[in-house]
Amino acid sequence: MKRLETLRKDATKQFEQGMTAVLNRLQIASTSDLDRIDRKISAINKQMKEMGRRKRSNGAATTA
Repeated sequence: MKRLETLRKDATKQFEQGMTAVLNRLQIASTSDLDRIDRKISAINKQMKEMGRRKRSNGAATTA
């Protein structure tokens, strides 16, 4: 039974390595790549919103 579990783990590891190689060759983003990109976009979006708030508050102060 222990041998079967070891074989399953080894097969899973080899499959994952093979899939990673295929995705890299085809230049397809992995889930972790997409998560990283999503975090960066969220951070940029947050910065843009803050810049918009500052611009509106500065614009309101100068027109009053």
